[in-house]
Amino acid sequence: MKKVALCIGIVMIFFFLIGALKAQAQPYPALTQLNGKWLKMSGTAKGITYAEQYVDADSVGKFSYNFKDQYACIEYDPTQSYGYLYVYDKSGKQIGDAYLYYFAGTEEQWTGELEYALAVGTYDDYAMDGINLIAWSGVNVKINGDASKGSIKGVGGYGHTQYMNTATDYTGMSAKINAKIIAADKLPFTGTDCAYNTD
Repeated sequence: MKKVALCIGIVMIFFFLIGALKAQAQPYPALTQLNGKWLKMSGTAKGITYAEQYVDADSVGKFSYNFKDQYACIEYDPTQSYGYLYVYDKSGKQIGDAYLYYFAGTEEQWTGELEYALAVGTYDDYAMDGINLIAWSGVNVKINGDASKGSIKGVGGYGHTQYMNTATDYTGMSAKINAKIIAADKLPFTGTDCAYNTD
C-alpha cells in the first residue's frame, strides 16, 4: 500500500511540475501587443554619490540623471515573462537595455516593473564598457485597443551606479521612469525592426 501511495505521489508531483512549466510558457497578451513597438523614454533618477562602499566617508555628493532623449524598441518572446528593450540615444546609438515585466491587469491597463540598465558617466560606451547604471521602477501601463498609443507611468523605484571611474564611483538613488508609445517614423533616427518573429 505504501508503494502505491508513493507512486501516486510521484505521479502527482510530475503533473504539477508539467503544469507549472506550461503556465510559465504561456504568453502575456499585455506584452504580446507591444512586440516591435517603439517607446520614447523620460523620467529621472536622483540620489547621492560616494567614493567607496561600506566605509566611513568624509563627504557625499548629489547625483542626478535624466532619461530624456532616449528611445527603446520592445522585443517580446512569448516564451518569456518579460519584454526586452533595446535602448538608444537620439543619434541611434545603443546605450543600454531594459526588461519590462507584466504583473497583473488587462491588455489595456496593467501594472508591472521596468528594469533599466545603462552605460553612463565616463563609461558611456555601452558596447565596450558595459553597464553601470541600474534602475528599477514600478509602472502603471495604459494602452489603447490596437497598441498604437499608450503610456507607461513610473510610480517610483530605486537604483544605483558603480564604477563610474570618477572620484565618486558609487550612487544610491530613487528612480521614476516613464515612456510613451511612438510611431517608428517619429524617431530622430532610422530605427530597425526589433520585433520577435514567432514564425
